[in-house]
Amino acid sequence: MSLPPGPPCDAQPDAGATTSPDVPVAEPAARSAAAGPGQPGPRAAYPQARRLGITETLHGHPVADPYRWLERTQLPDDPDLPDPEVTAWARAQDRLFEEQAATWPGRERVAGRIRALLGAGTVGVPVWRGQRRFFVRREGSQEHAVLVVAEPGADGTDSERVLIDPMDLDPSGLTTLDSWQPSLEGDLLAYQLSAGGTEESVLRVMLVATGVDVDGPIDRARYSPVAWTPGGETFYYVRRLAPELVPDGEQQYHRRVYRHVLGTDPELDQEVFGAGLDLRSYYGVSVSRDGRWLTVSAATGTAPRNDVWIADLTAPAPETAEPPDGAPAVP
Repeated sequence: MSLPPGPPCDAQPDAGATTSPDVPVAEPAARSAAAGPGQPGPRAAYPQARRLGITETLHGHPVADPYRWLERTQLPDDPDLPDPEVTAWARAQDRLFEEQAATWPGRERVAGRIRALLGAGTVGVPVWRGQRRFFVRREGSQEHAVLVVAEPGADGTDSERVLIDPMDLDPSGLTTLDSWQPSLEGDLLAYQLSAGGTEESVLRVMLVATGVDVDGPIDRARYSPVAWTPGGETFYYVRRLAPELVPDGEQQYHRRVYRHVLGTDPELDQEVFGAGLDLRSYYGVSVSRDGRWLTVSAATGTAPRNDVWIADLTAPAPETAEPPDGAPAVP
């Protein structure tokens, strides 16, 4: 059993919460009555989980949160150490599941059928850039899909080679390829990896011909699109503000659209959009193939709407733009 990610919790109530002494969970004893054919067997004795007497008032309604301590995946005074009580409870749940699953009839037969069906593998939709074709492919035996490039060989036929294999990078299987975007010419590849299931993508740029990174890493790029400009010298992307620049607890918000020049320090990237808008906004970016138009879309949280802005990248900067004929100059 894996614990859900979340902020460490010290099992103390928030402001306005009420508490009472810990109340142990009354677990029913395992039923020992014999079960007939097709009926459930004896009920397992689940690991006990102590209850906290925590109640908060949210929007005028009392909400009990007795198991808040299970959110505490690390020790409050040492974030590098797992909480022993939570770890012991999770391991007991794992043991219970394995004991029960071992008694399920037909489990191996079903598992074998699922393996056979998944063994067909998958191939993603190809993306053509220049003379190269990029796509992801996953064989049935592979833990993760790999990114493949196909390009004309010396004999005129396409040859394939793997650009990114997450299992080569991390044999534990905990590193994933979250996103990728080749440049318009197909000679560069922006790609994002995250490790340990964090989904905290780190952005890098690879020279496709050699497979060698030529830019990055750029952190805080979770869920970031990448929009290349013609020539591959610059791209637009989305990045969160540095943690020290935002209020505590808002580190996962405050996204901005930036312009990055290949080979330069990302901390010097030009911020082009997002300031003053809702801190929860997610942004999409794209650049027209001729490099003239930058399009930015914004969606706030899960609201059923979005907004779109467009900018002419060939126009003079606003502070130097000439006013239209007949229009007054703006100081």
